[in-house]
Amino acid sequence: VLAHICASLEELMSLSMADLLTEYAARDLLRGRRLRVHHTSREVDDPRDYDAIALGVTDSGLLRVTRASGEVLTLSGEEISISPHELLS
Repeated sequence: VLAHICASLEELMSLSMADLLTEYAARDLLRGRRLRVHHTSREVDDPRDYDAIALGVTDSGLLRVTRASGEVLTLSGEEISISPHELLS
């Protein structure tokens, strides 16, 4: 099993960024899912937090989301944390 994982990682590492993003998009588990965008953390209730739908990633790997208002935003891991909305209780 580990050998298969290592071989798969080597294959992915040999891809160009464009090809890697194509592979990622084909397996993107967030695309189309409703998310909660957190500005601080899941543990802190921040009034800037909002629900959004994941649209996928940009060519540079940043997450694109759309808010209920239709506004499309590009997010980076340094700015936010996200968790699938279904997991929030």
